[in-house]
Parts: sequence; C-alpha cells; structure tokens
Amino acid sequence: MIAATLEWGAKHVVFESDNSNDPAKFYVVSTPAHKTYPNKKLPFKNAVAMSMGKQEDMNKRTIISTLMH
Repeated sequence: MIAATLEWGAKHVVFESDNSNDPAKFYVVSTPAHKTYPNKKLPFKNAVAMSMGKQEDMNKRTIISTLMH
C-alpha cells in the first residue's frame, strides 16, 4: 500500500497498475486542507497503526495513519 498527498490545485493526476493481469486498487479521499502541501509519497512502512475500541462494544478497529505531520 502506498499513500500520497497531492498538492492543492493539481490538474493532471494519473494512477496506473504495474501489472494489467493483477490490477492495482486505488482508494481516493479528498478533504479540504485550507493550506498547500507539496506532492509527497507516503509509504506504508512509515504508517502508524492505532488500535481502538473494544470488541464487546462492536467497535474494535485498527486505524492506519499515513498522514504527514
């Protein structure tokens, strides 16, 4: 998994798979930043996993944060 931030105002963005027989899956999220951040690749190896919630509340989950700070 790789995450990326795209600079505010980016006009042309291309996502491609390395292997057309096993195409990549892309999950895209757009949120207002109210600030310009540079384009940046955010490798999964740098992600932080945070366990939250409890199973007895049916709310146990792991949040994978790739946010840059």
